[in-house]
Amino acid sequence: MTTTRRCDEPRGSCRRLGFTLLEVMMAVTIFGIVALTVYGTFARTLRSKQLAEGQAELTQEGRSAVARMADELASAYYPDQAAGIAIFRSLSGGTEALPLHSILFTALSSRPAGVAGRDSDQRVISYFFPQRRDHGRDRGAARDAGRGPATSELRGDEAEDFFAAFGTRRQPILGVHAERLLRREAIMASRDALEAATPTAFLDDVASLAFRFHNGTEWLEAWDSEDTANYRPLPRAVEIDLGLYDASGEIHHFATAVDVALADPRPGPQSSGSSHGTLTPPKPTAGGGPP
Repeated sequence: MTTTRRCDEPRGSCRRLGFTLLEVMMAVTIFGIVALTVYGTFARTLRSKQLAEGQAELTQEGRSAVARMADELASAYYPDQAAGIAIFRSLSGGTEALPLHSILFTALSSRPAGVAGRDSDQRVISYFFPQRRDHGRDRGAARDAGRGPATSELRGDEAEDFFAAFGTRRQPILGVHAERLLRREAIMASRDALEAATPTAFLDDVASLAFRFHNGTEWLEAWDSEDTANYRPLPRAVEIDLGLYDASGEIHHFATAVDVALADPRPGPQSSGSSHGTLTPPKPTAGGGPP
């Protein structure tokens, strides 16, 4: 860098004005280091904030979904079969590591009846997943789906058009295959009432959903109230285990267990010969007994 000199004639000396190139480069370097440090701190803070907000949203969604399913299962209702539809059934699906179970049951709705009380508070409710050809769904579950108003599951090629009715789906999570949990509800009028009901999108980014059922003696992996030789109309308790993907593809589990108030209080059989369920030891609870 060119500098100018100012000379003091009386003293015969000169002073240099301005900066050398080396000084300018050092100043720019120091400024860059400071700016980079500040930006890095700001970026980490912003990233931490985004992660915390995403985690809070995921936790809220998971807890709310499990709480709603638990409330509805707690009000499961099994009327006299002569009065119409009466059912409580689970269907297996997915894989052993990532189960995708569906469930169908009749329940008493907490919502008020219709105009002048003409509407019924008895509902048929189903939670299920669309059937995908590229996903390892249980063939037995597909066969069972035709046994009643359980879950006429949507095929993969039908799901895309169905999802369009609910707007654009969330951005896919890289490296995982997230599912969308669907829900149906209908007034308990006939066995075809649920099939005619419009499904609604209940929850996105689902990794797994598993149910277990306590018959008063032991935990069962499945339940079918129409298999009267091995199951009672209602289980004593239901355990829900919901797995949701976060933005990084990690699975977070939300679990609870709920008592079914209208279940038969007598203990169930010690074992089941049904092909729909497999017995496993009950998970430990805080009280050491069934939930």
